[in-house]
Amino acid sequence: MPAIEILAYTPHNMDEFIAFCIEGKPDGAGGWETDEQGRLITGVISWLHGRSVPEDHFFNSTDADDVQFFATTVQREEPVVVPWMDEIPGFKEMVSTEGLIGETSQFAQINDLLASVESNALLDDTFTQGRIQIKKLLELMERGEKTLSVGKEGLLAAFRGDAGTDLKAVLSEVQEIFEISI
Repeated sequence: MPAIEILAYTPHNMDEFIAFCIEGKPDGAGGWETDEQGRLITGVISWLHGRSVPEDHFFNSTDADDVQFFATTVQREEPVVVPWMDEIPGFKEMVSTEGLIGETSQFAQINDLLASVESNALLDDTFTQGRIQIKKLLELMERGEKTLSVGKEGLLAAFRGDAGTDLKAVLSEVQEIFEISI
């Protein structure tokens, strides 16, 4: 039976946070900025791919009363809880850690706040398309006809942005060897 997590956060700026989920923090030279631990800030979706998450669905608030609310449901493969705040490079700087979800003209009930939350098709589709390409790549690697210099574990580590990895180089190698764009 799948383990499903639900996570909820309050981004400082929803548009910037959505961009961060998709592209991380580009460095302007085709790579990514690094965090204080030397990890690449590759973004939420890349990090989820590095965890081999099979399914994920994203939700966020609209512009209702300046409330900023982001949630996701994740099918977790690991046998333990994986804390996003500490594990995703750059994530903690993008979200409020004190619990403030916005300032409104009047206090609202939770039902009113949740009514502004909608499914985010862009994030869902971006995740799904990447997952399809990565699954195809991993299947080709398992056949053993071709492989990457970093192997499967190095590929997943690069997607997570682990310190010492080079996702730009790995993606270039994927394109060169397998002719797959991720």
